[in-house]
Order: sequence, then C-alpha cells, then structure tokens
Amino acid sequence: MKRKTNAILIGLGIFSALAFFSLSIDPAGSQAANQKTEESKLKESDLMQTALPQRRNFNATRAWFGQVKSLNKIYLKTLADGRIVSIKREEGEKVKAGDEIMTLGGPMVENRLQVLQRQSKNLKKQLLRARKLRNLKQAAAKQQMASIDELNQVLGLCDRLQNELDNNRQNLLQLESAIHIKALDNGIFTLRRVAVGQDVAQGEILAEIITPGQIYIGATCFPPEGTTLTGKTVFINRNTEKPVPATITTVLPQRTAAGAQALRITAAALNQYLQPGETVSGTVILAQHQKVLALPESAIVRDEKDSTFIFTRQKSGFKKRKVTTGLSDKGWVEIVSGITATDEIVISGAYELFYQNFNKIYKVVD
Repeated sequence: MKRKTNAILIGLGIFSALAFFSLSIDPAGSQAANQKTEESKLKESDLMQTALPQRRNFNATRAWFGQVKSLNKIYLKTLADGRIVSIKREEGEKVKAGDEIMTLGGPMVENRLQVLQRQSKNLKKQLLRARKLRNLKQAAAKQQMASIDELNQVLGLCDRLQNELDNNRQNLLQLESAIHIKALDNGIFTLRRVAVGQDVAQGEILAEIITPGQIYIGATCFPPEGTTLTGKTVFINRNTEKPVPATITTVLPQRTAAGAQALRITAAALNQYLQPGETVSGTVILAQHQKVLALPESAIVRDEKDSTFIFTRQKSGFKKRKVTTGLSDKGWVEIVSGITATDEIVISGAYELFYQNFNKIYKVVD
C-alpha cells in the first residue's frame, strides 16, 4: 500500500512539472495572443488613414540667375545715388563689355564709402577678439572649466560678427560697382543724358549702348555633373500667372570663378516681359518623370540613418516596407521602388506605427 501511495505522488509531481514547463515555453500561446490583440488594436485605430499610390508627374529642376542683355539697345543706369564726376567715353565711341564709361562720386558716395570702411575695420577687430575668446572657451570647456552654454554664446557671437562682416564686404563691392559705371555689352556709346557735376538717383538712365540683334539672358547655373543644358527648357520667374518659357541656346565652354556654367537664354517674345539690365531668375527642367507612383510626404518615414520606409495594410495588421524615393514636388514624393500600384499605404499615422515596438508586431520586408 505504501509503494502504491509513493507511485501516485511521484506521478502527480511529474505531471505538475510538465504542465509548468509547457506554459513557460509556449511558442504560440500567450505571446501570439498578445501580438494578435495589439495588431487588432492598430487595425481599429481612427488615427490611421490608408490610400492607394497615385500616378503623378515630377520635374527635376535647377535654379539659375542672370541679367537681361540686349544686342540692340542697353540702358546705362546708376546703381546708387550720387554725382557724375567724370565721363570717359565720347558720344558714338565703340565700347566693350566691362569698359568704364562714367565715374560716380559726390558727398553722398564719399560719406557712404567712409561709413562702410569704418564698419569693416571695427568688425574685423571685434571678430578677431571674439575668435581669441572662442579659443580660450574651447580650451576651458575641454578642461571642464567653462560650460557648454558659455562656449555656444561665444560661437554665436563669432557667427554673427562674421555675417555682419560678410554683409559689409558685399555692400562695399556693390558701392564699388556703383562708382565705376561700366558697359554691360559691346556696342556704341550714345544718347548720353547727363553731364559732369550732375546729381543722379539710383536707377536713372544715363546713356544707351546700341548693338545689333535681340535681347537675351546671360545666366549662370550649377547643374549636376555630366548634364547637357543646351536645348533645355527654362522658366523665367515673372509677375505673371505662369512663368515665361524660354530655351538655353548656348552654354559657354568656360565656367565662372565660382564654378557655375554660363548660359545664354533666348525666346521669341522676351522683350514683352523683360528689359535690358534687369536681374532675373528661374528654373531649368533637367528631366521629366511622367505618371510615376507617388505618395504624400506624410506616408514616408525616415529612420536615424535616413533610410525611407512606408507601412502597408495587411490582413494581419500593418507591415513596414523599405522604399526608394525620387523627386518631390508640392507635398508629394516619387516612389522609385518598394511598392506596387495596388498596395494600400498608410498616409496618416505612419510615424505612430514606426515608433511602436514593431519588432514584436511587424515583419520588415526588405
């Protein structure tokens, strides 16, 4: 009888141990149930909106800047208020682009020049002191004898003074350009409207330079390496309902000192919108992507490595998927790869999904 009782107790002990072990290693029990519960909560969330990708057109563009020039007639204008102190060309004389035609001076110009020169001198001294202080603060911060806030204040001071000095230099260059009034193009100097000693206002027409031909835009642009610009369509920004279209007819072989490509832009009716001497800007169309898959920017998620992802709706919930993006325009992003036209994409609430612990819920599709 005693042996029978011991056997029963041993059997109960083994059964209890197996039951406990089974619960502790259940691979599809409680964890799977919790996962399904969390997925079902996501599916029912009102914060998330889904939609199919759309087909849209995208343009790859680059900005350009330039000045309107005329092969027929160019107005010679003042760039600042002042007084004509010399005229260096005779009426009817041939001139070349860059030749100095007149000199601007007078009390207003001289005072402005002196002020800018004093400002430049003072800013250089202040910047030198600020940089010395920055070096001291950096050394002190490394030894924990100065706080990061103190160092950041000095760095901010250096940046502000450098910006002020750069602006001052730009103003000096502009004033120098205004003092030395030069021809914008080759031609004949004619129709002079001013005399030595006469006060003039900024923008006033002083004379004209006549050359044969039509107006064009001399522009500069920084296109990607290997891009062919000749024949490309450009749009000129104007105060009109639509930008004015034109064409790049010539790309000069030499680049500017800053490395930009020099262009000549023409169109049949440029003189209806532009006048010689104007500064203009616009965009050049480098490539066009027609009817490609696109998603709103709100659907795109970026991680700390700047990789791009989206979330698709599945029967079991949502899944994260890596995508390759292309061009963007007006809140839409071109999707080069990673989705199909029939995928149902989360377009609102994607980041809420991304920042959850998706390792337990979502399957990443590479």
